[in-house]
Amino acid sequence: MLLNKNYINPAYAGYSGDISFDLQSRVQWLRIPAYFLTNAFSLHGGCNATRLGYSITGMHDMRGEGFLQNTRINAAVSVNIPAYSSRRLRPRWLRDKKFIWSTGLNIGVGQRYLNWERLTFTDQYDIYFGFVRPQSLVQPQNVASNIIIDLSAGTRARMQLGDAGSYLSAGFALWHINRPVESFFFTDNRLPMRYTGHAFFHWQTEKYTNTPRYFSFGWIGNYQLEMQTNVVMAYRDFGLGYMLGAGYRSERIYALTRRVDSWVFQIHVRKEPFYLSYSFDLTMSSLGPHRTFGTHEFGISYLLKGYNMCTGSLRRSRRKKADCFYLNDDLYGKLGFSGYHM
Repeated sequence: MLLNKNYINPAYAGYSGDISFDLQSRVQWLRIPAYFLTNAFSLHGGCNATRLGYSITGMHDMRGEGFLQNTRINAAVSVNIPAYSSRRLRPRWLRDKKFIWSTGLNIGVGQRYLNWERLTFTDQYDIYFGFVRPQSLVQPQNVASNIIIDLSAGTRARMQLGDAGSYLSAGFALWHINRPVESFFFTDNRLPMRYTGHAFFHWQTEKYTNTPRYFSFGWIGNYQLEMQTNVVMAYRDFGLGYMLGAGYRSERIYALTRRVDSWVFQIHVRKEPFYLSYSFDLTMSSLGPHRTFGTHEFGISYLLKGYNMCTGSLRRSRRKKADCFYLNDDLYGKLGFSGYHM
């Protein structure tokens, strides 16, 4: 998702410390009749007094003209621990730098729905007469799967580099840790674990200014059994209320010897308190853009800057710049897209 980093790592729960609300909609392969449609929302908030972040996310996914639907609701909490690097580190540009380490836990509830009347197979059709007979191998079962309880966890770190405001961010997450059973047939069909990693470098291109600009470059990887997705992205903030991004996504399913590659183009526009985003995936594999019309994703976020979820105050140390969510402000708080970088 464009704005919702919780789908990458639960440690991003309440990542900015401020209250925000996000909406996203993704339409994959618009031209085909049974395109994939995903709608999602997220609510974020943080508490500076306890150094905790919170989020509630929801997702509804429709595939194949709606015959298969998936609904998920998640709640996540993150613990954010700020600190400084050692003054004895080598090289010297890493000495006495701010960093923050976060870990998060996510619990989700989900269920899938299947419209058996729309689920058909090739042996039910005749080349001349079309649909001619019911499917004999799989008879209609339950319309809904069992309700699952899903646990996930992740960790991430962000560290300042040099004195110009640049920083490095990286994280790793495990999804479906408890491997919940999800089935329409009352079988022991367990969700396989999924592994997600990311690493981003944000380079401040202008020093000693109240309106810093950044060039960002990073990678996101997603692995689950025979499925693997890697995304490489680059972003440029132009300091005029908008940011452009471009990258490459490679999706592989080794068991089917299938590969779907696409170029990714993004634009982010800031008009406080709103943040608007649009992403377009240009399919470059054998499917081709002429068959799919690509993938489109829209996002909007409303940010209540300066508002958090508790009224208490944290007694800040002498080295106050290391305090929890204030680290976001110290590193890139003056940037127009504060909180939306990795």
